[in-house]
Amino acid sequence: MEQEGGGDQQPEDDGIDDHAIDELLNMASAAATGQSDADGEASAGGSQAGLVPGAKQKARVNAKAPVRTPPRRPPPAVPSSVRGLTVNRLRQPEGAHPEATRQDGEGESAAGRPAERSLTEINGVKIDSETTCIADIRFDSPDDAAFVVSELHGAVFEVSGFGPNTMAVMMNQTSKDGTKVIVHGLPTGIEWQELKDFFKQYGQVAYAAVRQPLLPAQQMPPFQQIPFVQQMPFVQHQPMVPMAALGPADAAPQLVDGCQGEVRYVLPEHALEAVRQLDGSHFLGASIRVHLDALSKDGTKIVVSGIPFGAEWLELKYHFSSVGLVTFADVKGRPPKGEGGKGAVFKGKGPGPYGGCMGLPSGPMMQPRGFKGKGFAPMAKGKGYGL
Repeated sequence: MEQEGGGDQQPEDDGIDDHAIDELLNMASAAATGQSDADGEASAGGSQAGLVPGAKQKARVNAKAPVRTPPRRPPPAVPSSVRGLTVNRLRQPEGAHPEATRQDGEGESAAGRPAERSLTEINGVKIDSETTCIADIRFDSPDDAAFVVSELHGAVFEVSGFGPNTMAVMMNQTSKDGTKVIVHGLPTGIEWQELKDFFKQYGQVAYAAVRQPLLPAQQMPPFQQIPFVQQMPFVQHQPMVPMAALGPADAAPQLVDGCQGEVRYVLPEHALEAVRQLDGSHFLGASIRVHLDALSKDGTKIVVSGIPFGAEWLELKYHFSSVGLVTFADVKGRPPKGEGGKGAVFKGKGPGPYGGCMGLPSGPMMQPRGFKGKGFAPMAKGKGYGL
């Protein structure tokens, strides 16, 4: 049917899905039907949108209404007493109040109280062991050390721009003479010169040293060697004469007839040269064996075997002086029973060290000088030589 004054007009598209609105109304009707069944009323099948007059029109109006968002609440005002503070967001234990940190680095709580540090109490004096160091001071007398402990324990240390710091002074229990004290609570970075200048006002300081503070456990490098400030070099002392350089006779000297003696040189090189040159040489008509003494710490001692009975230490000394300067010579052992020569007494003068004559054995021998003084050496009893 055409209306007057114009043709057919298409309904304006409002962008609302009528089918979706019908489904919503059907769901609402089904909920209302369930309530009516509880009251004993019978429900009819199909859409119930027509039972409620104007329900579809109201749904369309509500769908066109703009969505209103609730207004945002403004953040609470920050009190002036806590302005300028940055709250520490670290995890805090239960019951503990989070501490605040000033922007300039001074730690204070949110209420304005200073943050407490871990303090160590030493003989009634609290020391901040994390930010201070320890020093050892030794005085000339135990009285000065005792006076410093009595006067400076709990006093304030301040010198050369260091401090003020509260000190804890106590005696070092390891000091045998009671002159050493231990000072806790000193500022880090201080040198021993400043310590000496401060403590010499109370006594004569003989020694001062600063102990470097130890790193906390969480800052220690794991599984790594900690270098020392100064490490002593390891010096491995090699043997004076390696066994490989010795012959079989030197390494294991053979037993020969006669007695033994020992000769010592000034230098170990002379002892080694004596082994090389004089081993197997002839001494007083006998062949001697020479080898280094394995017990010699400096390598200057040699052992001579096969010395004829009756030989004197002077003869042994002059025989080995051809290699180097001899500092000591001695002949050990006595001749077997029934052997030996007769003792004899000789007069003589010379630069000898004994101030008197000395009995010398008969037979061929090298005597380059006599002995200073006058007199006779006593004769040996029985067979042997006068000494």
